[in-house]
Amino acid sequence: MSDSGITRRGLLCGMGGLVAASVAPWSLSKPAEANSNTRTTREFSIKGYNRVLLPRGHGQLIEITKPITRRYPSRDHCMQMMAFFSESSGLLIHTKDSVGYLSDWEILPGDKLRIHFYGPEPEIETQVIPPTIEAAAAIYKRWAIQQSWATKRRETAPELSLIAVAANPNLKQQLLSIRMLTEKFPSPMGAWITQWRRHGFDTLYPDYEPNNRQEFSALLSGLKKHQCAAFPYINALLWDDRLEAFSSGESIALRNKDGSLHRYSKKLPWLVYACPASEAWQTTIIQARRSLRDTDGAISSGIYLDMLIAAGPFLCFATGHGHEPGDPLAWQKGVRKILASIEGIIMSEGNAEIYIDGVDALLMHLFTDQPDTVPLWNLVYGNLTRSVGWQMPRSISPMAIGDAINRATSFGASCHGSPWMTHLIQEALLKAEFSDISKQLGGR
Repeated sequence: MSDSGITRRGLLCGMGGLVAASVAPWSLSKPAEANSNTRTTREFSIKGYNRVLLPRGHGQLIEITKPITRRYPSRDHCMQMMAFFSESSGLLIHTKDSVGYLSDWEILPGDKLRIHFYGPEPEIETQVIPPTIEAAAAIYKRWAIQQSWATKRRETAPELSLIAVAANPNLKQQLLSIRMLTEKFPSPMGAWITQWRRHGFDTLYPDYEPNNRQEFSALLSGLKKHQCAAFPYINALLWDDRLEAFSSGESIALRNKDGSLHRYSKKLPWLVYACPASEAWQTTIIQARRSLRDTDGAISSGIYLDMLIAAGPFLCFATGHGHEPGDPLAWQKGVRKILASIEGIIMSEGNAEIYIDGVDALLMHLFTDQPDTVPLWNLVYGNLTRSVGWQMPRSISPMAIGDAINRATSFGASCHGSPWMTHLIQEALLKAEFSDISKQLGGR
């Protein structure tokens, strides 16, 4: 889920030369000051550098004009590195934490980078490099692809010819729509089912009872018949405190240091973060997944887990979740346990690197239409992961969609389909004038 609400609503539904250097002499270690929960803070001078390469989603290259803080590991800081550039030089700073403890990366423009460590301080490497994305990615990749999340990747998902959005709450009509696409695109296909619950988006999670159980099961059976993998939507981190069954939330709710609930946003104050390390929450998500059954009683071939490897991590100070209050690794361990317990093909929002061995498809839809987006992720992990989702153009024309596909391809996004297709674009793909686009997406 993103702050923009795109994930939740689906819009109705895709090497430079290296200059070796020793650890920089401007690296200082001191006790943490910014947050009493951190153990240490390291500072690095970034004077003389006016641009920064950030590992947000696909990657982001921006001018340094204001303070920035990003938290690892999350979609907004998916790799433990930053690179700073001037016109003639670059500086790469990256930590070597093979476990994935929580850390905050704070940029003070024209002055310094501070890294606040909540767990043990890892080895840190700094190198002077050419001012290119390729140079930064090449050095980071040498370390990153040796880590367990890169060497133990799961390979359970087939290559899909198309991932379409199934956003129509009328499940009978939805099946008809998907069936028309399966006649044009070769099997296997995928369908991201967003409107199947008896409640609307952002309300009454984790009540995952279908609006009509019989029709939902029939939809899953129909998709299986047409060799279309079903990805029903489940939010894997949020619960609604208005739901009677979760009125107290003692065994589930993530607690701030003062004991308060950690709410998702002011706009949606009823949504509260669950602690993924909570056994009760893990059981809730696992049971929700296992309840997604077709008319033969078989579970759906896949599932979409919203937010799970995109948001957080947050410190939980609850005392009954099986972790120490404020444990900087509890969130990450909980997420990994949920992923390991989920059956079938997993598509999840986000791409925090420490979880990629537990996910089949990474939904990296955001930012592909923004000019500061760069292909950092593709340069590091592109050959190891399948990233799907690309921002759709506002105008529906072969040229506009073609341009969007080409841009997404440059980020390494798989353009066999996009969960962000609107029903209008899906309808367009069935028309003759879009035949070239359909073939580009893998259609017949």
